[in-house]
Order: sequence, then C-alpha cells, then structure tokens
Amino acid sequence: MLFNNLPMLAFLVNESRAKNAEKSGDIYARSWVPPKLQYAISAAWNEFSKEVYNKDDTVLSIRNRIILETLKLTVNSDTQCIIMPCGMVSYPMLLNVEAEYLEVDVAELIAYKRHLVEDYEKRGEFPRRSRVFLAADICNEAERKGVLARTEHSCKKVFILEGISYYLDIENWWSVIKDVIEVCSKGDVIVFDYWPYEERFNEVYEKFRHFCNNHMMCQIERFLFLTKEEIIAKLYSCTVKFESVVDAQKRVLHTRVLKKDGILCDTCVIATIK
Repeated sequence: MLFNNLPMLAFLVNESRAKNAEKSGDIYARSWVPPKLQYAISAAWNEFSKEVYNKDDTVLSIRNRIILETLKLTVNSDTQCIIMPCGMVSYPMLLNVEAEYLEVDVAELIAYKRHLVEDYEKRGEFPRRSRVFLAADICNEAERKGVLARTEHSCKKVFILEGISYYLDIENWWSVIKDVIEVCSKGDVIVFDYWPYEERFNEVYEKFRHFCNNHMMCQIERFLFLTKEEIIAKLYSCTVKFESVVDAQKRVLHTRVLKKDGILCDTCVIATIK
C-alpha cells in the first residue's frame, strides 16, 4: 500500500512511536503526518493492530528509546551520524548535539521528509541541524557504496540501520554490514536491530508477513532471523552488546508488559569497532 506515494509501513512505524511518545522519547513523531492525513493513518494502524498484534506501539517505543539512549552516549559535535534507512525517525532533533547527520532512504520518502524539515525549521518548530538528505536504496550495492563514499574518514561515525535487517536475504544483509564496516575506524559504532532465530516459529511473524503481502504492496516469502552467535562471528572486529525490547522494558516502562510470545521481538545490536 502506498500513502501519498510513500510506503505505508513507514507511516505505521511512525504511528507506533507517536502513540507512546512519552516512552519512545520521540516528541516530534506527530509532526511527520499532517493533521488531514492522521485519520487514515490511525485507521491503517488499527487494522494492523487487529490483524497482527496490538503491542507494536510499546515494542517500537522501547526500540526507539534503546537507540536514542545509545546515540546520546555516542554522538558528539565531532560525529557524523548516518541513518540508513532514515524513515520518519526524529533522532537529529532529539539529540541536542551539533553533529553532522546523513539521512538516507528511497527518493520519494527523502523528498517528503526534506520538505517537512525545511518547512518546520523555517517556522522554528524543529531545531536546525547540519544534515544531508541522500536518496538511495541501501539494498542496491552501487547506491549503497555511493552513500558510504560520502562518509568522513577524519571523524567518528555512528551508523543506524533500523528496521531493515529482517526484510533482506541473508547474503544481502551481511553485504550491507560488510560495506559499512569497511568505511569504519576504531571507535566507530554500528547500531541495528534484528529478530532472533529462536522466535522464527512464533505465529505473529506469519501474521505480519500476510499483512505486508496483502496490504503493503510487497511480496515477502520469508523474514530473516539471526542468531547471537552468527552476529558475533560476523562482527569479529567489534565489541558487541545486545538488548531486546523485552529486556529493556523494565528500564523504559518501569513495568513488564511484554513477553516474547506474540510480539515482533526486536533486539538491538550496538557494535563498536575495536
């Protein structure tokens, strides 16, 4: 499904953050959807909630907080922060840091986001940031390497690859990570999320696959699930930290409402180049 010529999935992810803005920390999430479109987005999210699962706002709010907290610890004024794909995330505004931000996504979404950012900045509703918008498909090797060629070798780099791993085949995913590592130096950070291999038979993933195929104008044969052992082996040049939304919920929500059964169990990886 396309919405205003943009992938509906990007709007649904943003809606999940916006519904729980106090927990996600994303006070700008509502800004990505004009009021006249909000009803349609909310209706689509409610349909997703009924057909797949009804805790996506909690799951993605915790995921957003894990990544936001990581960025607050790793991004400073001498950092280049590369967000690929950038979707409708608000990290540059949520970080009170004058870093350089590279935001990468498909051309239609980049055009939409650039227009909104420029408008909000002129009106003083978004803090101004040094940012570059790049239209590219990071799954395309040539386009991805074109983006990576824009990264700075003389400063610290932090890469965010959020909400993408499970849609790729395993060769493509590890090619993305390999290319990112090749432009990294000691101390650079790579953050991504994945779905654990041991959760592959949880029926919620099949419900989500059917929802995507029936409503999102995509044909997904299977999702990619990864093991901790495989990730550690592939990231042998890094120190690696794992944190799942289930593990982080007590810290973020001050209670426990999530179990692995019945949710898309996002697990974040924070890898620092040795």
